[in-house]
Amino acid sequence: MSFTIIPIVKGIENQWSLTDRQLLVIYLKLLKHRLIDRVFIMGEISTPDKFIAMIKNPRNVFNIVINEENECMGLMWLNRWGFNHAFVHHCFFPEAWGKHTVEIGKMVLKYWFSMKKDNGEPILDILMGKTPENNRLAVRFIKKMGFTIIGTVPTLYFDVKLKKKIGAVFSYIRREEVL
Repeated sequence: MSFTIIPIVKGIENQWSLTDRQLLVIYLKLLKHRLIDRVFIMGEISTPDKFIAMIKNPRNVFNIVINEENECMGLMWLNRWGFNHAFVHHCFFPEAWGKHTVEIGKMVLKYWFSMKKDNGEPILDILMGKTPENNRLAVRFIKKMGFTIIGTVPTLYFDVKLKKKIGAVFSYIRREEVL
């Protein structure tokens, strides 16, 4: 099976690569599979409008990955940019679970680490992660992706569904470990 990365960007004449309606379909798919609470555990994304606004925030770099049937397999994004790093986030749909998540994830990491500045230098040297400690599947996924676990910071997140504070697992991966 092959996959295609689609960057969600504003292009010519301020037209986005995906329409608000297409983004709404992705939001509804997240809702259908009960992924909103798992991915946005602090409740920051609770409506379609907030989801679309987050995607269109210029400080975020969003990509979706589709298969040959144009089915969205997942979305991955970067934010909290620094000098040579950004934080990575991911969410996959059931069609990819256990079968394609690592393959897709590594493909997107290669894509991001291949991004260049105007002078040809890489934009990113390091990608960092901050994963809710109670999301064991996500922690296992980042390990399979090759991320190095730094440790857990206790009570950094507030899980609105559980109504309690939980820790965050910090991790990173370097460009030379991916390319």
